[in-house]
Amino acid sequence: MTKFLTRSIFILLPIFLLTLLLVGLAWQSGEALPIEDVVATQQADPNAVYGTNKIENIMPLKLETYRIRQPDVLILGSSRLLQMRDKFFTRQPQKVYNASGGGWQLGAMIQYYEQLPPEHRPKIVILGIDQIWFNADASAVLEVNQDINTNYQLSTLHRASINIMKALLSGNVSLDELTQQKDRIYHETALGLTAIEKSFGYRGDGSLQQGELIESWMTSMIGLDLQISEFSTSTSYNFAPGTTVRIETLERLDEFLTELEADNVIVIGITVPYHFQIYDQMIESGWYTYMVKAYPYITELFESHGFHYHIFDDLRPFYVEYNEWYDGWHVTESASLRMLKSIFESYPEIFDPYTDLDEVQELLDSFTNPMDVLKELP
Repeated sequence: MTKFLTRSIFILLPIFLLTLLLVGLAWQSGEALPIEDVVATQQADPNAVYGTNKIENIMPLKLETYRIRQPDVLILGSSRLLQMRDKFFTRQPQKVYNASGGGWQLGAMIQYYEQLPPEHRPKIVILGIDQIWFNADASAVLEVNQDINTNYQLSTLHRASINIMKALLSGNVSLDELTQQKDRIYHETALGLTAIEKSFGYRGDGSLQQGELIESWMTSMIGLDLQISEFSTSTSYNFAPGTTVRIETLERLDEFLTELEADNVIVIGITVPYHFQIYDQMIESGWYTYMVKAYPYITELFESHGFHYHIFDDLRPFYVEYNEWYDGWHVTESASLRMLKSIFESYPEIFDPYTDLDEVQELLDSFTNPMDVLKELP
């Protein structure tokens, strides 16, 4: 019996020690860090970026950050609004939070808002309205009510430990990188494997940092060129054709605006454009009439609640150039700031306490990389 126990310990001890090491690395690297600790780190260190293998489900992160940050201005939309930065509100960036989420549709946005602390709802909401939500012909692909698991917790230590082991064995990350918690491009605090390996993840202001794309900006233009040239044969759900407006979405939006009105929130609705060369093809084809049909209904809804709605279907009048998209439906930081500038100018009584138009214009006049308006690349 004693010999059996000795052999068992001899065999199991290395496995136990290895498991203990991986668990420690999962915690140290941020891959298994509790959301509360992530938020505390990011609010203490504005440059910290959070990105794990579970980055697609960030509802808990966005809720906890709002609870701690308690912003006046809430940016709420899909991934198309994720390049809007708090620092674009130059006077009070700490009063702004971008709660947008990748893949979020109207149902997820409503779900997010309704979980905010009732004692501190935002004063102003910049609400992103995606065209595709109103395409009745795409409803089989896109459901308004997304099943977002708001009770999601960060990856278990077991899962995170496996991710750590795979990353080490593949050579994608070194032991030093895991323990130092620094990303490879900005050399700032990085929480999670994706943040460490790719400088990809969410900043403390809720915006999305795409380090590799930012660093190799000109190379990304090749993919944009290809997407534009192949638009007519694309099967992407973002480019699904349609001629009928989905009434259910209008009804759901009306309910949400009613709720926001009851909370005395000032709402600025915006529709972010497709790349203008793709949008031109959409309109000329006659296959996307649902958009043109939906705009008056959406405008009427916002006005009926005393809110404002801006259709940015063409950004050329705002001096946005060809390379200020990183794909056919996502704008860059610079294009995001140009849209915000137009909103700031339209409602000075609302936004003057939060931003200085001269400082905003200076940012637009001086950037060279559309994804790095604030010139944060080392």
